Amino acid sequence: MKTLKNYTLIYDEDCPLCRSYTERFIAKKMLDESGRKPFSKISEKEKILIHPEVSRNKIALINNRTGQVTYGLDSILKVLSPNYPMISRLVKLGWVKSVLLALYAFISYNRRIFMPVKTIDGKIQCSPTFNLKARLVLIFISTTLSWLALTLYSPLLDEFVAISSSGVELLVAFGQLIFMSFFTLGYKKNRWLDYLGNLSVVSLIGSLALIPIVLLDLFIEVDSLIALLWFNTCLTFMFLEHFRRIKILELSKLLSVAWIGYRLIILIVLI
Repeated sequence: MKTLKNYTLIYDEDCPLCRSYTERFIAKKMLDESGRKPFSKISEKEKILIHPEVSRNKIALINNRTGQVTYGLDSILKVLSPNYPMISRLVKLGWVKSVLLALYAFISYNRRIFMPVKTIDGKIQCSPTFNLKARLVLIFISTTLSWLALTLYSPLLDEFVAISSSGVELLVAFGQLIFMSFFTLGYKKNRWLDYLGNLSVVSLIGSLALIPIVLLDLFIEVDSLIALLWFNTCLTFMFLEHFRRIKILELSKLLSVAWIGYRLIILIVLI
């Protein structure tokens, strides 16, 4: 591997994805041993070089010789290109770069929603700035995928559920956002949408956990009781994950009570 020497990536150490891929760059010798540094440990000189807001949203790559800084996708490409020149050629296609930029922004602005982090007093934070479009896209995509997963799974529960259809599952998935919003009416817009983002991600994780049973049913008929037990197991996990997240976000525990309440209402209606 060709090593990009005398460069330093300034990464968000609280982001598992950021830690993973920058560590991979070091392990694969794309960067030298000192080629990455946590945002919270940057020097005074580096603070002057990087833009304080841009570097929170787009990973900064500092040229230690010239002081020049690149951000985001350009930083990643600069590290990868010496060993994967095909990537550079692909990115020259305008539409490819546009797609990659949109994907990078979507992940970067929502990374603390995917993996919420508790604020530590006195620690320099690399939290992304709030981006309305990225948050709304995340909520819409997560909720839509949850609806599709529930639609695929619901036929396995026909023995226990009186009402089951794609339309019903659509109302269940998106109705949750409306119902839970009533319990966050006093929140500022950013905090409200941060919560709905976490809520939709929890639903997505739980819904995707149903897919293995759906796939298994394609080969062998899954008993309805087993499907119900697995569904309840996923619900339990979702509740625990929801509770964990509101604790990290320092939100009211009433939200977990409301979350259970919504499930009970749906259960009563469907049965």
